[in-house]
Amino acid sequence: MFTFLIFFDSEVKFKLLGLISYNVINEHAVTQDLIDELANMSPAIAEGVLEELGKPKKHIWDPAAEVRRRKADTAAIESKIERYAKPTFNQRLIRKVVITPTKIYYQGPQHEVGNRILRRYQQNTNDFLRVTFCDDTLQKLPWSPENELLYTRIAAIMEAGINISGKHFEFLHYSSSSMKSCGCWFMNPFESPKGWVDAEHIRGTMGDFSGIANPATLGARMAQCFSTTTLTGKIQDARIVTIPDIQRNGLVFSDGVGKIGKDVIKNVCEQLKKYQRVRPTMFSAVQYRLAGAKGVLVQDPSIDRREVHLRKSQMKFPSNHYAMEICRTSFYSPGYLNQQLVILLETLGIKKEVFMQLKEESTAELNEALKTSKAAIKILSENQDQDGISTVLIQLIKAGLFDAREPFLMNHLKIFKALQLKDIKRRARIHIKQACHIIGVMDETGKLPEGQIFVQITNPVTERREVVKARAIVTRSPALHPGDVQLVECADIPELAHLLDVVVFSQHGERPLPNMLAGGDLDGDTYTVCWDKRLLFEVADAPMTYSTAMPIVAAADRSVAEIRRHFINYIQQDNLGVIDNAHKALSDYHPEGARHWKCLRLAELHSDAVDFAKKGVPARLDGELRAKQYPDYMEKPEDKTYRSEKALGEIYRSVSVNLELLKDFEPLPEFVVPGYEAYMEDALLSKAAYDAQITTLMNQYNIGSEFELVSGYMFNFRCDESPKKKPEELKEQVMQTVYNIKSQFRDMFWTVDVVPGDATVSSFQKRESVVSTETRLPEAIRRKASAWYLAAYGSQPSSVSPAVPAATTSERTAAAAAAGVSSEIELEEAEAEHRRAIHFKEKDDREYYEFDMDMSGRLYSFPWVMYDVLCNIYKTTKEGGLNSIAAAARQPFTPGRANPVGSVTEGLTGGAFGNEPTDAFLRPAGSEAFWQKVGDLKA
Repeated sequence: MFTFLIFFDSEVKFKLLGLISYNVINEHAVTQDLIDELANMSPAIAEGVLEELGKPKKHIWDPAAEVRRRKADTAAIESKIERYAKPTFNQRLIRKVVITPTKIYYQGPQHEVGNRILRRYQQNTNDFLRVTFCDDTLQKLPWSPENELLYTRIAAIMEAGINISGKHFEFLHYSSSSMKSCGCWFMNPFESPKGWVDAEHIRGTMGDFSGIANPATLGARMAQCFSTTTLTGKIQDARIVTIPDIQRNGLVFSDGVGKIGKDVIKNVCEQLKKYQRVRPTMFSAVQYRLAGAKGVLVQDPSIDRREVHLRKSQMKFPSNHYAMEICRTSFYSPGYLNQQLVILLETLGIKKEVFMQLKEESTAELNEALKTSKAAIKILSENQDQDGISTVLIQLIKAGLFDAREPFLMNHLKIFKALQLKDIKRRARIHIKQACHIIGVMDETGKLPEGQIFVQITNPVTERREVVKARAIVTRSPALHPGDVQLVECADIPELAHLLDVVVFSQHGERPLPNMLAGGDLDGDTYTVCWDKRLLFEVADAPMTYSTAMPIVAAADRSVAEIRRHFINYIQQDNLGVIDNAHKALSDYHPEGARHWKCLRLAELHSDAVDFAKKGVPARLDGELRAKQYPDYMEKPEDKTYRSEKALGEIYRSVSVNLELLKDFEPLPEFVVPGYEAYMEDALLSKAAYDAQITTLMNQYNIGSEFELVSGYMFNFRCDESPKKKPEELKEQVMQTVYNIKSQFRDMFWTVDVVPGDATVSSFQKRESVVSTETRLPEAIRRKASAWYLAAYGSQPSSVSPAVPAATTSERTAAAAAAGVSSEIELEEAEAEHRRAIHFKEKDDREYYEFDMDMSGRLYSFPWVMYDVLCNIYKTTKEGGLNSIAAAARQPFTPGRANPVGSVTEGLTGGAFGNEPTDAFLRPAGSEAFWQKVGDLKA
């Protein structure tokens, strides 16, 4: 099968298989003509062309002709892609396979943050494969013990391996998160400088697991090596100190938390800045992997600045891999309600009128945010995100772009509002101003009494430190038992003043408070703390005892076969979602709410289901605990739905979501800087390279709008490779890649021809914001940024390469006829409908299908990677008067055309270019043919 693949490089083979598996091209359309076209290209260009073919997600009848059409464009930006699209040391280009009961889909390569194993074998990334099992609709396999034949097939694949493009991939292992989405790692054995490497060899070098007999626990410990992490440096063995846990009544109060010296955490912060966005201030805690240890390390001024102190509860297995790998850092995150928390608070006596009042306050602020800049800044400040998008939008607003109704900014605000409303409606995700969601740590000083916590946060509006001193509730998701929400007192402890944006729990008492909150610990769990008096109830319920399931008896056979068997058993019997839905439905149906005996039993089963992956004991859901009817907010079939009269039902019915994006992207005259033409050709090529990466990412995660992707305000996104991965985990994965793309193109902007003479290019690169809005930038920087802006906002040519013929009228007419429409306008509407249909497949998204987020295939985010420079240009131009080119009138801009040269020349008298005509001076030598071709294309 697919014998034509012998002609191609392995990367090209994989791309072709991907197009065939998704029916973009038919295997019979792989003619000799197509083979010749691809064979005459470099592998990089061939791979890029095939990537472009798959983006519209439409069947291509003549792929050879389409390859010829796209070849020149891809070649034109090849050097930029090769230079700037390469993954960083902590990223890898991963190939993926999705296996359904009837088909195999091939995806990638796609950027992902790496793990310990991928970094160790960085020269052989193509020999690793991420494999996911799902149903034929690319959704998670349905929970059903009866589908024995299906799971027998999965077992056979995991035992025999997969053959792809001449390589044989065998089962390696899984990470904890990938297992929950039915995914795992396979690898193709290879020869390394140190010898033969296969799956058995890799597992044997990860650490010493001889003391772990339970296959489920063994699998969980091995999975640590596959956690997505960022490497920040190595720690000397002598600098790692073992300290005892704090225990009482057989319970560990320090479960999962250790200490880190100031110099070590400072180095971690500096290293993270190279690969991801982090706050300029040093954080207080990190979630980490180090050798065979895991958990959280908290900054402690009492220990040696160069040391790391680990506790026994953190050490899971012996290993000599002394590299500090970071999963995430502590940071301030705003507090929100959710469906489970509303159910519990209503059960505990909070009236539904309180929730409706909070909902009304949130929706009123969202409506006001589109009316005034002050309101927009306020709500963005209160809803800070870890990706820094709200911070960027605030800078755009402060520069004056809100008052100018700049469409890129306004569309972000519109999507932000619509997404917030959607989350309020669907998830009861209501912002609580007097609340935060932060990582949990322990008080090492012993000063904090039982029943008290210490919370010092970064005020999102003032950016000042604030210590919370109030009565509060604290909880942890997922919370299903009424005792999962506890009352506490927030105290001010001066000895803990160095800890910021973490919740500090006491080491005193009969039972650790985190353990009372849905069985939490301190190895990376996050907690919601709320001190809004309206949500404080009188008396807390007793917490549940989270010890219902015991690990299975140790298996005599600790082989990889037992680990594979546990993986299959897990994906076959994982019913966590079923239990969660049953709890929602029954707590709504019964007047007692979450206190009803069925709900209390479901809370116990939910705890068992959470521990299934590492204990190996599945939760058994009896028939009497299954819901027969569902409240309307769960959006189940109508014949099983009733109108909920509780808080969640009222919230759901009271919110409607609308979205109407701005479509007119005429350039603002303030951004048209005289002399931009010198940089326009390179700007068009850079934009094409940027757009190629952005559209690839949109397709990878089925994101329908560029604005959603670059902002992180995503309505509907999913990954076929991880159909049931948590949205927050997917978003983190997406935004890390977006951040890296933006960083690459910021680096591309800062070249020697624009950097001030007393500075170096490297001093500007790898920095997110390098200029203020107060001082006018040098003209070279202004002109280049203007060219980038106009490359996106101007009347663009259909191609960046003169060698690419534009589609003729007859070709467009033929395309319209093939699509079953009578005109080009109808064709454009049909194509927009197709793009919308791709991204709103789920029944849950039917009300959002009519949202018109289509920009006719055009992308506008490219210049805004230099948002700080554009803000400077806009503000200094407004303060000093418009550029003369724009002062005359808002004339339509067309790159490569004769723009109002006379006014440009007049505006440059006495400048760096004297009185020489700008049009003649600034166009680089040899570019006349290019610009003439561009002009002909648009004529």
